[in-house]
Amino acid sequence: MEKLKISSTICFHYYSDYGKAKKFFSEVLGLEVAYDFDWAILFKVVSKSFIGVVNKEKSSITLAKHSKNLFSITVSNIDDIYKRLSDCQDEYVFGLTEIKEFSDIKLKSFFFKCFEGYEFEIQEFQTEELKEIF
Repeated sequence: MEKLKISSTICFHYYSDYGKAKKFFSEVLGLEVAYDFDWAILFKVVSKSFIGVVNKEKSSITLAKHSKNLFSITVSNIDDIYKRLSDCQDEYVFGLTEIKEFSDIKLKSFFFKCFEGYEFEIQEFQTEELKEIF
């Protein structure tokens, strides 16, 4: 069987409050806009990896409810990101957990939900080997 010839990845989230979602991803998370289609905007996470924010009202598909997914973002400054998100609780960020260290897999991470219920993880690998891979 021939392997997939993957050129990029995009994880799409559909928001009722599209303006607030755009502000959340650009200002709160600090992601760079890769392309803006007016009713959907793609934010660059890393090279060829994107999160798509879609205006639910103008979408070409109808979603019954959020699917169960977790969007993990690997960073090299977890403490700074945690502080930034802590400052946005009750407006953009809900259910923010403490940073937990998993010594068996050499990882620190925390979780939260955005204002429309999508689940996120911010993680930081603790060894140079893992940092090179991820």
